[in-house]
Amino acid sequence: MYYNFKALYNKQIPTALEKLCELIDDTYEQCEEKGITPRWHTNKYFTEYGFYIDSGDKKINLFFGIWVDHWSLAGNPLFVCLDWKSHTDPGKTKKFKDFIETRNDVFSKYIEYNEVPSGAVSLTFLNSIDGPGSIVETLKRLVDELDFDRYFNKP
Repeated sequence: MYYNFKALYNKQIPTALEKLCELIDDTYEQCEEKGITPRWHTNKYFTEYGFYIDSGDKKINLFFGIWVDHWSLAGNPLFVCLDWKSHTDPGKTKKFKDFIETRNDVFSKYIEYNEVPSGAVSLTFLNSIDGPGSIVETLKRLVDELDFDRYFNKP
């Protein structure tokens, strides 16, 4: 057998996935409106769906969205990840981890997958919001906490 596709035969999956993608799209748009400069990211095989917020020097970025490998590991479909390009900064990693672990109103857990620090957005939080505003505010707080103010457009 190639794979047991039984889990896909649930009528709720298409609607839930569509709404989650819409929420990510709306968050991207509202980030732009709030002065955050996002960079869209998807790939052909739907292993990631979301966007990055890059540092000015492009060495560090945050990813917000669906990362299928994380989803299958942690059971949460939506993440914010501190992604590293060419170097690591233990101080930023600690600040990121502390932020995720103290915001249990938004995140259900902190995990590292392939050495990528990540915060899993909780189901309770997702079910409590009526749009992307709370997510954008959380991303702004995280960027401030990490001293990444260079991510924001200055009017």
